[in-house]
Amino acid sequence: MTTVFLLINQEHLLLEKSGNWGYGNDLRAIYRTPHHDEAINQKVELTVKNPDLRMRIIDAQLDERGIPVLEQEILSQIPPRPPQIVTPEEPQDALENAAGKPEEQSSAQVQMG
Repeated sequence: MTTVFLLINQEHLLLEKSGNWGYGNDLRAIYRTPHHDEAINQKVELTVKNPDLRMRIIDAQLDERGIPVLEQEILSQIPPRPPQIVTPEEPQDALENAAGKPEEQSSAQVQMG
């Protein structure tokens, strides 16, 4: 197994390849490097951009598919992903038709009567 280095912040979120902090739902998207000095450089760069950010470097082993295997201690510290509230978006046409224009309402009444 190969050792890689990951970054985890003070909120126990993992750095993703996109540069965002994530919950580790997709371990393939987690930032990882086989070189400890690259992880240190990434840590310094992020700290310069955000001085309030606190993070540490952790090591993990890659499985046979190349996905990091995190220790149970690390996994237990990652907070649960907050629920996402999805609101259905109605198309603008549907909103206009629901409101109706006065001309359309009067013609609709005539057709019904």
